[in-house]
Amino acid sequence: MLYKVRFISNTKAVAKGHCSLTMIPYETKPFSAKGYQRWRNGTLIHTALPELDLDDKEFLMSGISPMGWEMQFEDE
Repeated sequence: MLYKVRFISNTKAVAKGHCSLTMIPYETKPFSAKGYQRWRNGTLIHTALPELDLDDKEFLMSGISPMGWEMQFEDE
């Protein structure tokens, strides 16, 4: 994992790290700490963390930021 999860309250966390393609820092929006734990334990991410947009979910799953995806597929 190229990111670390930081708890910002008893119930919320953010993930912050470097995009695996661009190495540029990226931080997700706040999300449920319990939902993150459910996802890490096997629940589908869209079920466990419905509050996150697709970009933040993708960053958690692959370590690729929105800018990384744009750079990877800009010619398509």
